[in-house]
Amino acid sequence: MQKVGQTFASTTEFLDGNEYLDCTFSDCQIVFGGGDLPGIVNCQFNNCRWQFANAAERTLNFMRQVYHGMGAGGADIVEATLNAIRQPL
Repeated sequence: MQKVGQTFASTTEFLDGNEYLDCTFSDCQIVFGGGDLPGIVNCQFNNCRWQFANAAERTLNFMRQVYHGMGAGGADIVEATLNAIRQPL
């Protein structure tokens, strides 16, 4: 679903599969479950809490296990992944 110029306040918004353009989020719970990627363009997030659920949560937990459970090599894998994320698309 495409959402343009909307304001979200004190609500829970599930991002999966949605497109947001020029939206404002204030005091919201923002949830990504690891489904279809959302589109987020020129949006503002003010005092929002982010939650990763389902596949997204499992991926983060796996990365945590790699980082802490594989010694320096695991930490290097996660750091390399974060460096790749920091690169522009």
